[in-house]
Amino acid sequence: MIDIRLTMEEKQHALAELRSIKEQFAARHWFPGTSGNLSVRTRGIEEGRFQYAITASGKDKSVHTPEDFLFVDEAGQPCEATRLRDLWG
Repeated sequence: MIDIRLTMEEKQHALAELRSIKEQFAARHWFPGTSGNLSVRTRGIEEGRFQYAITASGKDKSVHTPEDFLFVDEAGQPCEATRLRDLWG
């Protein structure tokens, strides 16, 4: 894995896009309870040079909290410290 450092602006853009999509889908009741996840890829498609902003598993998509999202690498591993449980565990 190549270490990718996103700028604050890149993170904010990805999270704003993901939050907007999450709100639209939740308003349509496409996420009953805590089902489903969404993701957006940051940057271009250059091999190994991007991250995904994803919605956290097991969270009500119609509720907004600071821990609704996280960034993972192309292998699905967290890119930053988080209190959310390990995706693979």
